[in-house]
Amino acid sequence: MMVLLYIAENILLLSFTGLGFYFIEKHRTYLGPWKASVLNGLCFGLTAALVTAVPVTLGDGATVDARAGPVLLAGIVAGPVGGIIAAAMGGVSRGLVGGTFALSGIAAYVIYALIGMAMRHFRIVTTSTLLSGRSIGILVVASLFAAASIFFLIQPDSLALQWLRNDLPYILLANTLSVVYATVVLGISMILLRKSAELIKVNETLNLAKRAGGFGIWDYDLLNDELVWDERSKELHGVDPLVTTVTFSDWSNAVHPDDFEATLALYNQALAGEKTFDTEYRVIRPDGSTKSIKGDAIVVRDHGGKPVRVVGSNNDLTDIREAEAKLALARSVAAQAQRSETVGQLTGGVAHDFNNLLAVIVGSLELLKLEFRDESAREEASKLIEASIEAARRGAELTQNMLAYARKAQLCPELLNLNEVVRETETWLRRTIESRVEINLVLVPGVWVTRADKASVQSALVNLFVNARDAIEGSGVVAVETCNIEVTPDDEDSAYEGLPPGRYAVMVVADNGVGMSEDALEKIFDPFFTTKPVGKGTGLGLSMVQGFMEQSNGWIRVHSTPGKGTRFKLIFPVAETEAKDHNQTGSDPVDTLSQRNREGRILLVEDQKEVMEVLRRSLIQAGFDVVPAASGDEAYTKFQDDGQFDLVLTDVVMPGFLQGPSLAREIRKLQPDTRFIFLSGYASDAGDSGHDIGADDIRLMKPISRVNLLAAIEKRLAGRR
Repeated sequence: MMVLLYIAENILLLSFTGLGFYFIEKHRTYLGPWKASVLNGLCFGLTAALVTAVPVTLGDGATVDARAGPVLLAGIVAGPVGGIIAAAMGGVSRGLVGGTFALSGIAAYVIYALIGMAMRHFRIVTTSTLLSGRSIGILVVASLFAAASIFFLIQPDSLALQWLRNDLPYILLANTLSVVYATVVLGISMILLRKSAELIKVNETLNLAKRAGGFGIWDYDLLNDELVWDERSKELHGVDPLVTTVTFSDWSNAVHPDDFEATLALYNQALAGEKTFDTEYRVIRPDGSTKSIKGDAIVVRDHGGKPVRVVGSNNDLTDIREAEAKLALARSVAAQAQRSETVGQLTGGVAHDFNNLLAVIVGSLELLKLEFRDESAREEASKLIEASIEAARRGAELTQNMLAYARKAQLCPELLNLNEVVRETETWLRRTIESRVEINLVLVPGVWVTRADKASVQSALVNLFVNARDAIEGSGVVAVETCNIEVTPDDEDSAYEGLPPGRYAVMVVADNGVGMSEDALEKIFDPFFTTKPVGKGTGLGLSMVQGFMEQSNGWIRVHSTPGKGTRFKLIFPVAETEAKDHNQTGSDPVDTLSQRNREGRILLVEDQKEVMEVLRRSLIQAGFDVVPAASGDEAYTKFQDDGQFDLVLTDVVMPGFLQGPSLAREIRKLQPDTRFIFLSGYASDAGDSGHDIGADDIRLMKPISRVNLLAAIEKRLAGRR
C-alpha cells in the first residue's frame, strides 16, 4: 500500500514539472532566456527536492525516489544554469534526509545534472527529439549508468557489495520509471507549446492580413445570441474597442438608415437559405463620418438544416468608393469639355461662314449707299440701307457671341470702368425689363479699372439681365452691383476660392426670382441647357458668358437658392495701369485719308467671289489700284511677276498650298518690307501662324465695315516711302 502511495505521489510531483515548464516557456519572450533558465532550474529542482524528501526507505537505509528524471532533464532543457540549480536543490534535500548513503545520493544528483548538460552540449538529445524512442532509451541508459556509478563511492567495500546486491535493482527500476514518465510529461508540454505557438502565429498572420486588406471578421452564435467582433470590425462600425460584449443593436444602430432595411432583408434571406449574404452598406460613425463596407457571410447549419451560427467579414471600401466618385467626376468633366470643344468647333465654323455672308451684305449696302445721286430717292433708300446695315451688324455681334462661347473670338480689350459700362447699358436694359420688374443699381464709387472687351461685357450684362427677368414670377427686383475686392494668400473666403491673390473689379447681377436647384446649377454652363420653356431660350447665353470670361482671364461665380433667387458675379482682374482718359474720339477715316494714300497699289487675295467683289469695289471707290487674286498660290505668282505693291490685303484661310500667313512668309523672302493686312471670319485661323504674321501686321475680323477697313489701310500705309 505504501509503495502505491509513493508511486502516486511521485507521479503528481513529476506532472508538476511539466506544468511549470509549460507556463515558463510560454512566457519566455517576456522573461528572456536567462530568467527562463533560472525559473526552469527552480521548477525541476523543487520537484527533485520534494521527491527526495519523501522517499521509500529500504532495510539497509538506502532510499529509492524519482530524482533521476527531473535532474537529468533539467540539464537538457534548462542548460547549465538550470541543471546546477536543480542538482543543488535536490542535493540539499538529500542531505537533510540523511542516512547511510546520503553522501553518495548527493553525488548522484551532480552526476545526473552533468550527464544532462553534456547531452545538451553535444546535441545527443534535443528538445525536438525528446519523445523519440532513441532519446528515451539513451536517457534511461544514462540514468542507470549514473545510478550504478555510486557503487564506487560507497565505503567500505562490504557495504558497497550489499548495496549492489540488495538496493540497486530497486533504484534502477525507479530511475527508469522516473526518466520515462518525466520525459513523456515534458514532451507533451513541448507539443502543447508548439501548437500554441503555431496558433499564435496563425492569429498574428490573420491580424496582419486583416490590417493589410482593411477587413474585419465577426461570429454570431444564434443559439446563445452572442455576437463577437474583432477590433477591426469594431473600428469600422465606430464601436469602442474596449467593449467586450457586442450586440445586434450595435450593428443596426451604426448602419446608415437608407441602407438598413435592404441589408437586414438580405441577411434574413441568407438565414432562410434563399441567397448568400454578399452586400455593401454604409455606416455612420460617432464622429459623423461615413464608411462604405462590403459584408460577406456564411451560415453554419446543424444536421437538420437549422442555422446555428453566422461567420462573416467586413471589408472597408471607403477609399475605393471615394476614388470611383472622383474618377466619375473627372470623366464627367472630361466629357463636358469634349462636348464643349465639339460645339465650340461647330460654332466657330458656322461663325466663319456667316461672317463671309455678312461681309458681302455690309459691303454691298455701303457701296449701294454711295451710288444714289437723287436726293429724295437717296434719303428714303438711305433709311432702308441703314436699317439693313444695322441688322447685319447685329448678325456680326451674334457671331461674336458664338465665337466667345467657342473661346475663339477676337476680342478688343480696352480699359473699362464697370460703373460706366453699367450706366451706358442701363437704357437697353430698361427696354428689355417690364414695368413689373424693378431695376436697382448699387455702384460703388471709385471702382477699379479693368481691361476687357466692352461689347462683350455689355452682351454678358444683357444676357444675365434677361435671365434674371425670366426667373421672376410676377413682380420682383433685379439688382446690378459693382465692388472692389482684394484677395490675399490667407483669404479663405469660399466665395472667391481659387482666385489668385490680387485686386479685382466685380460686377454682380442678382434677382429675387425662383432660384435654381443644385442639379440645375451643375449644368447651367453646359451648351444648350436651359430651364426655360421651349422657344424661350437657346441654352447658349450663359455658355457664351463663361467663354468670354475665360477668354478675358476672368471668373464667373453663381449662387442660387430655390425660392430665394440667384446671384451671378463676374470677376475681372484689375488693369496693371489705369488710363487717365480712355474715351476714344475721332472722325471718319475716309475723310482724313490723304490723296497720296488713296493712290496706293493693293494686292487683294480672297477666295470667295462675292467678298472679293465687295472689297475690290470698296477699295477702287476709295481711290486705290487693286490687283485681285483668288488664292495664295495665284497671289504669289503675281507678286513674282510684278512686286510693285504698297500693301497685300489677304484672307487667312484659302484653297491651295499657300495660306495667308505662309503667303506672307514667301513674299517677304522676295521683299522683306512688304506690308500685310489679314482678314478672317474666324479669329483662331491665324492663331498657329507663329512668326509668319509680324508684329506690325494688322488682323481684322469679318465682316469689316468700309470705314474700319480704310482706317486700317491708312494706319498700315502711314510712313511709307
